[in-house]
Amino acid sequence: MSEKQRLQKLADYHILDSDSEQDFDEIVELASHVLDTPISLISLLDVDRQWFKASVGLKAVETPREYAFCHHAIQRPNEVTVVRNSTLDDRFHDNPLVVGDPKIRFYAGAPLVKDGFALGTLCVIDTKPRDLAPLEEKLLKTLAARVIKLMDLRKENILQKQELAVKDNELNLVLNRFREAQTTALIGSWDWNTKSNALYWSDEMYQIFNLREGEPLLENWLTVVHPEDRELVRATIIKGLESKEPDTIEYRLLYDDGTEKWVETKGTVHVDQLGTVIRMNGTVQDITVRKTAESERQFYIDTLEKTLFDLSHKVRQPLTNFLALTNVLNDKQLTIKAVREFTPFLKTSAMKFDQFVREISEFIYQNKIGISKTITKDFEINKPLTNENRTTDLDKQRRVG
Repeated sequence: MSEKQRLQKLADYHILDSDSEQDFDEIVELASHVLDTPISLISLLDVDRQWFKASVGLKAVETPREYAFCHHAIQRPNEVTVVRNSTLDDRFHDNPLVVGDPKIRFYAGAPLVKDGFALGTLCVIDTKPRDLAPLEEKLLKTLAARVIKLMDLRKENILQKQELAVKDNELNLVLNRFREAQTTALIGSWDWNTKSNALYWSDEMYQIFNLREGEPLLENWLTVVHPEDRELVRATIIKGLESKEPDTIEYRLLYDDGTEKWVETKGTVHVDQLGTVIRMNGTVQDITVRKTAESERQFYIDTLEKTLFDLSHKVRQPLTNFLALTNVLNDKQLTIKAVREFTPFLKTSAMKFDQFVREISEFIYQNKIGISKTITKDFEINKPLTNENRTTDLDKQRRVG
C-alpha cells in the first residue's frame, strides 16, 4: 500500500493539529502508568513530521519525521517495535532524540492500524535501557486498538456534525423562505399547547397584531381584537375545544390609534389517544384588502342598482303616462281629424323611446355583471343574459356582498 494512500487515510480523520481530548489523554496516562515509563505518546505520522495527539512526559507537540522512532515502527504494522537500548541500535544511536533530550534509550511502539494502513503508533519511552514482557506487549497492542476505535468514533462524530450542519442550513433556508412567504402573503402561524398553556407565534403574527416579541401573548392578544368581535373569537375557541373540529372565522382588530384591520383565522385541533385536546394550531391572515375590495364592490353594485331603479321609474313613468294618454285619446274617437292623425305617430315615438330606455337599462346591467365577474368570478363568461339568470346572478352578488 502506497504512502499516498496512507496519508489520505490519515487525513480523512481530520485529527492532525486538533485540540487535546480527554479520551486520548487518558490512554497515554494509562500506558505510562501500567508500563512504568516516564513518556508515552500517541504519535501520528504526517508527510514530514510526527505529531502527538496526546502525550505524557514530553512538552513537544511534534518532531521531524526523520527523527521519529515511529517512522520505523509503521513499517511493520502487525507487530510491536521494541528498541531495548537505542545507543546500541544502528538506526538510532546518533539520533538527536537519543544524543540530546529527551535522551531516549528504550522505545516500544504498537502501530495504529486502519484497513491495513499504519497511521502512527501508541508508544512508551524510557530514559534507561529495558525490555518489554509479552504481557506488556499485549497490553500495548490492546491500547493501540482502543486508540483506533476512538479515532473512528471521533471521525463519525465529525461526519454527523457536518451532516447536521448541512441539514441545519437547509432547514434555515426553508424557514427563511417560509417566513418570506408569510410576510408576502400577510399570513402568520400560531401554536397553542393546551397542556402547558404555551403559545408560539411566528414573526408575522406580531406584525399583524402590532405586538412586540416577548410580550405576554395569552394576556395581550385578545385585547387587540375589536370589542364587538371578542365574544365571537372566544366562542369559536370554546367550540373548537369541545367539537375538536377545525374552524375558520373572520373578525376585526382594533389598534390603539383607532385603525381597524380584518383578519381570517384558521385553526386545527389535535388530540391524544384518549381524545383529550393537547394542541391547537393554525394561521392568521390579514384580509383587510379583500374586505375593502368587497365593500367597494358592494357599494358600486348598490350604486348601479340605484341608477337602474331611477332610470326605470323616474324616466319610464312619464312615458307610461304618455302612452296611456294617447290610448285615451284614441279610445274617445275625437272628431278632430288632426288629433286622430297624430295619435299613432305619438304612440310610435313613445314606444321607440321606451325601447331606447330599455336598451340603456340593459347596457348598465350588463356592465354591472361584468364588473362583478372580474371581482368575484361568480358568473359564467358566455352565459346569455336572460331574465331568469339575471335574477340568479343578482342573488349571487347579494350573497357575496
